[in-house]
Amino acid sequence: MCMHHLGRQLDIHGGGADLIFPHHENEIAQSEAFTGTEPFARYWMHNGLLQFGSVKMSKSLGNIVRLKDLVDRGRSMAFRLQVLSSHYRAPLTYTDEGLEAANNGLDRLRIAARPVENPVSSQRDTELDDLAERTVATFHDAMKNDFDTPVAVAALFDLARAINRGRAGAEVSASVDDARIVLTGLATILGLDLNPADTDQMIAAEPFIELLIQVRKDLRAAKQFAIADQIRDDLARLGVTLEDTKRGTTWKSS
Repeated sequence: MCMHHLGRQLDIHGGGADLIFPHHENEIAQSEAFTGTEPFARYWMHNGLLQFGSVKMSKSLGNIVRLKDLVDRGRSMAFRLQVLSSHYRAPLTYTDEGLEAANNGLDRLRIAARPVENPVSSQRDTELDDLAERTVATFHDAMKNDFDTPVAVAALFDLARAINRGRAGAEVSASVDDARIVLTGLATILGLDLNPADTDQMIAAEPFIELLIQVRKDLRAAKQFAIADQIRDDLARLGVTLEDTKRGTTWKSS
């Protein structure tokens, strides 16, 4: 069938990592012997298996999550983001907690992507302009590097964080609007729809949460750990969970 539609040699052949041996090795041997053309496929893309807890998600085991159910729950974009946050060659473990974390992240991207009302065209934020330019380069370099979507997605979140901070002032520079257009365009490449959702409460809280995160960072640098921990705990009681990573502190609603 593939030879009928694609010819004797394929540019890209995909499949699950569990098919490398013996299925795909046999396919190579049979096809090359039959056609006399080598290689049978120029590039092989084997995806990691989807895990449900500690075992492979499988219809035969009955531990599946139907995509229709995710769509009905309004979590289709969140699931896409959850998948893109892991490299396609690596196994992905599905959990409802991970899905909700991805949905919170999607909300933050959508907040940043909202149109800017009355940006001040005479004002430029050179730091944000530079970041937007670097984000484009980082994003495309990552996608060229074996579809390294985790790096590409991380670059989007870095830009979104800077955009949301830029919205906090009384006047919003034109750089913020330009950067959010860059963000939306790059997200579209990944199939992420950043059209505004029902995120009004998050939009209102975003600048204050980011300010508290910066205050906490300064307190920790000054070794005022007790006060810094109090900020973290108080935010947790209000439904905001802080996560300290190598790339900085992120937050999600809980």
